[in-house]
Amino acid sequence: MNNKETIVAALHSRFAGKKVLIWGLGREGKASFDFFAANFRQLELETLAVSDLNPEPCAECLEKAEAYGIAVSSYSAAAYPPDLSQFDLVLKSPGISCKNYVYEAKATAENSFSAPCLQIAPQTEITCQVDLFLQIYGQQTVAVTGTKGKSTTTSLLYHLLDCAEQKSALLGNIGIAAFSRIFDLGKDVAALELSCHQLEFTTHTAKVALLTNLYPEHLDHYHNLEEYYQSKINLIRQPAGRQWVILPAYEDNLLQRAVPVLQQEQYVFYLCRNQNDLANLQKYYDVLPRQELKKKAYIFTFSAEKNELTFSGISLENCSENAEQSNVAALEENSWSKCTLQFSAQLQILHMKLDSVLAVMATFAYYCEQKIAAGRSLVLPELWAEFQAEQKEHIISCLQEFTGLEHRLQYVGTYGSHPVYNDSICTIPLAAIKALTALPQCRTIILGGLDRGLDYTELYDFLKQHEYNVIGLPTTGHTLTAQLAVGASAAELKRYYQAKDMAEAVNLAYKITAPGKGILLSPAAASYNTYKNFEERGRCFVAEIKRQAPASGASGVSGAETK
Repeated sequence: MNNKETIVAALHSRFAGKKVLIWGLGREGKASFDFFAANFRQLELETLAVSDLNPEPCAECLEKAEAYGIAVSSYSAAAYPPDLSQFDLVLKSPGISCKNYVYEAKATAENSFSAPCLQIAPQTEITCQVDLFLQIYGQQTVAVTGTKGKSTTTSLLYHLLDCAEQKSALLGNIGIAAFSRIFDLGKDVAALELSCHQLEFTTHTAKVALLTNLYPEHLDHYHNLEEYYQSKINLIRQPAGRQWVILPAYEDNLLQRAVPVLQQEQYVFYLCRNQNDLANLQKYYDVLPRQELKKKAYIFTFSAEKNELTFSGISLENCSENAEQSNVAALEENSWSKCTLQFSAQLQILHMKLDSVLAVMATFAYYCEQKIAAGRSLVLPELWAEFQAEQKEHIISCLQEFTGLEHRLQYVGTYGSHPVYNDSICTIPLAAIKALTALPQCRTIILGGLDRGLDYTELYDFLKQHEYNVIGLPTTGHTLTAQLAVGASAAELKRYYQAKDMAEAVNLAYKITAPGKGILLSPAAASYNTYKNFEERGRCFVAEIKRQAPASGASGVSGAETK
């Protein structure tokens, strides 16, 4: 599908004669408006409206509408939000939270899935740009979601998919609106990063779906934590024909919610690190009423020590409890089943290495789909061997050359003998623990940000058990360092600090960090109480590190306490 007329025609029945509202005018909302304004007449919309609390983007849309010669209504400032019940369809932008609205489930046929509606507007369809994109391009999309790791995984996946046989496009939550390629994607495969906000009202899905993990996050956006988790699961809830699903067998929170919704049309590739992962996975399948799903659940194993990814085509059905050892041992006997990988320095960090292996598995899944679509039989061991023969060199090249993304355990450089890392993307406590575990040379952490009601007990316990210097920023950083100081010894008090801003935090970090030890920004909180976004926070940290480095030669400070 590569021409405007075909794409507009595919959406015509969904929009013709409808009163449409674009709710929220961030990057994605503006791209949606441009599409509907340009194709207003072809789609035969009855009306088009825009709404954003900020009047400026609304004014920009009205100016564009005048150039297109169409009438557009605007709801902003005091008129925000509008009465949603007056519209047939609302295209919600990711930044808009429905936490203040009551959800109402729609009646659906058995085993079908429909996005919820809002109680105040039960007849109004709530959807989003991603759902429209997947309606058109789902068959040529590899989508990635999860609480953490999705941006790095999607970025790497984009490079893995981009080879001599095909071209790829990097789209979605990573910063490039899906509609930016709506008319010129052609036959390119979309590597699409999806946030929970983009999936909340999405009913269409991708040909290949990769989920990295599920951890507590975004409690400020949802009514409860389970609602957040289930928005992620929407990616695999309703496959349109054959779908390939990639899941880590070591993420219990994810398996608990993903396995029960799997359907017969889905081929599932699980990544196991060891026998414990395999045994744990078996437990989730053993309680399923449909045991036939085991036939399409396949096991990949990965040795982080040997960098070996192994697949022999064994399904979970063949990995019975009594045969686990023999089946896994059989994987080791087939030389064709092993794929030895090589990773860049950035990907040597264990959880990033595992995420990159998931990306390789997703690339193989899309390879299988293309071969089957071309008439090949679905014999996975043969396809795995061919995949290695054709693409292993390209895969290793991508893994070796991948330098990572800014703000994601980014190595900034060494300043005043201190290796410095920017992990500003870290917005939850568990991610900060993972960062410190992955970087044992880092002995000073700068953390803190917007308080969204997350539970910091696990991070508190971790910091109490290890001798890290902790510098807290407002608000959560101040709360956490104050808690750490309660009952602390005199020696411990010299490790806990509060800073009013990033400049003071970096100044303290240079003073208290021992020579040769690292400094890490891993906030474990959102940035919105001080910064526009995590990118601005990360850039501020890097700027202060560089600005203060020349005058920060001394290490060690005496008598410091939490202020």
